Amino acid sequence: MASFVRIETIVRTHGLKPATQRNLSLFTLSCIAHGYTAFLRPRIGFSYDALAGVGTRGHFHTLLNEERIAQQTEQVLKKDLKGFMEKTLLRAHQDGQKCIAKAKALSKLKNPLEKVRTILDIYPRYISALGVYNCLWRYVGNETCKGKLTEKMIQKIGKERDQIAPGYPLMDALTQKWSIELGKKWKMNGGLLVYATLPELKTILERETITANEKRVLQKRMQGYFYLFVEKGGTEEVFTSKTLLKQIHQKWFEVKAVNHVQGKTAFPGKVKGVVFNLQTHSRPPNGKFVLVASMTHPKDIALIRKAQAIVTDEGGVLSHASIISRELKKTCIIGTKTATRLLAQGDKIEVDANKGTVRIIQ
Repeated sequence: MASFVRIETIVRTHGLKPATQRNLSLFTLSCIAHGYTAFLRPRIGFSYDALAGVGTRGHFHTLLNEERIAQQTEQVLKKDLKGFMEKTLLRAHQDGQKCIAKAKALSKLKNPLEKVRTILDIYPRYISALGVYNCLWRYVGNETCKGKLTEKMIQKIGKERDQIAPGYPLMDALTQKWSIELGKKWKMNGGLLVYATLPELKTILERETITANEKRVLQKRMQGYFYLFVEKGGTEEVFTSKTLLKQIHQKWFEVKAVNHVQGKTAFPGKVKGVVFNLQTHSRPPNGKFVLVASMTHPKDIALIRKAQAIVTDEGGVLSHASIISRELKKTCIIGTKTATRLLAQGDKIEVDANKGTVRIIQ
C-alpha cells in the first residue's frame, strides 16, 4: 500500500494522465523516458520531467502531462517561431533520418553484441528528435493553446513527422531481433533483454553476461509491470507486484462501459459499420468495417482505404490519421482516448464525425 501511495503522489505531482499506447517493449519505454527528458531538453529548452507506463508482453500505455508540454511548446513558439521552424525543427528532422539510416546499417555487422550496444546510443537520440514533433503534436491538439501555426505549416510538420515516425517500431524490432541473436550466444532466452531498462541493458552488455537474479526479474516484467521515470534525481523504477498493478489499473486505466465515445473531427461524415479493433485483432471482419486504433501508421494505408471510417484514441491535426483522412476524404474521429478499450471487435457502430461522436448500435 505504501508503494501505491508514493506512486500516486508522484503521478499527481507531475500531472501525469493516460496518454499513448504502443505495441512495443519495456526497453523502448525506457528509451522514450530518457529521450523525452535529458536528450530533449537541449533541443527545445524543456522536457517532459516525468513519464510512467503500465505494460505487459510487448505493449504499454503511457502516462504523460500532455497539457504542460503543449503550454511550454506554445511559449517557445511565441518567443521565436521562425527560428524554431528553420533551425530546431529542421535539425530534429535531419537527426531523426540519420538515426534511422544508422540503425538500418547496423544489420551489416555480424556481432549481435555490437549491434545492440550501438542501438542503445542511437535510440534515445532518435526519440528526442521525434519528441520535438510530438511536442508540436500535443500543442496543436490542445484546446487551451492559441494556434500560431498556419495550415501550411501544420501540413508540412505532419508529413515530416510521418517520415521519421517509423523509426521507433523499426528500432524496437531490431533490438528484439538482435537480443535473441545475442541470447543464443549466451545460451539464454535473449527475448528477456527487452524487458530491461536502458541503463540496465547497458550494464548487462558491458558485463557481457546476465545473472540468474536479473533473468528472474525480467521474466516477472513480461507478465506485467508499472514503469516510472522522474528526470530530477534520475529515478527509474519498474514494479511487478500484482496487487500494486491492480491498484494502478483501477486508479487510472479502468473505463466504465458506455454506448458512445467522444472525440475530435479530423474529416467530417457519417457512416455505419462493424468495428475492426486494430489494438486487439489483426484481421478485419467481413463486409464494411470501421478501423479503430490507438493511432494509425503509414503501413496501415491499405486498411484505411478499405475502411468506412477511422476512429483513434490519440491524435491531433498533425497525426497520421488526421492527415491521411483529409487526403483520402475518409470520415475520421481522433483523440477519443478510450475507443480501443470501449469498442470491441464486431460491434456495430455509427460514426458521426460531424459531431465527433461514435455510438454503439448493437
